[in-house]
Amino acid sequence: MRSTIWIALGLLCLAAEAPARDDPPVGARSAAPSRGSRLGAMPASLGAADLPAGAIFAEARRSIWAVRAAASNGVVTQGSAVAVSSHQLLTTCHLLRGEGAIEIRQGAARRRASLILRDERLDRCVLAVGEPVLVPVRAVRPFRQVGVGERVYTISAPAGAELRLGEGVVTGLDPAVPILQTNAPMLPGSSGGALVDARGNLVGIVAFRAREAHSLGFALVAESYWSLP
Repeated sequence: MRSTIWIALGLLCLAAEAPARDDPPVGARSAAPSRGSRLGAMPASLGAADLPAGAIFAEARRSIWAVRAAASNGVVTQGSAVAVSSHQLLTTCHLLRGEGAIEIRQGAARRRASLILRDERLDRCVLAVGEPVLVPVRAVRPFRQVGVGERVYTISAPAGAELRLGEGVVTGLDPAVPILQTNAPMLPGSSGGALVDARGNLVGIVAFRAREAHSLGFALVAESYWSLP
């Protein structure tokens, strides 16, 4: 059962199939990581004043990796993942098709990753790398503190491209799922990227947008990943 709730809502996933390439297969350039267990402590939220968009991007980009995931049938999908510790990253499950190899990339750096936590129903997945080489986000903001109308930014690597910054506001909140609704741009292939607030806190993980309304996007609540068993 893959991402049941999003299919029911008629939303468009933002993972993208990768074009054919001449570089080595996904995961071929690094050793298989050891598997962790649960997420560590959630980084406390920042209460500082709002920051310029450029400063937010410069800080967050160190924690966001492009993802290439190979399915058993050879199809490779692309998206993003957000580091929340020195070896763990948050992403979406619909990006990870089947049980194939997973590779994360940031500039010239490449690491093989493994899937350690999975919640297919709400599309929440956690990856891990074998060595503590990741730079985690500085802060994660609790969902209850986020309000409609707040300025937010999407930061992701759409379809394996360089990181892109998008700007918008929170347009809706659904604590029952839980998800955040925003009009910040969400391009195809940006699934698993970061949704951050104006202070640089991670508030969501980019997931879906409405099929007929490109300005209606949805992000999984970042805090909810810490409830995964």
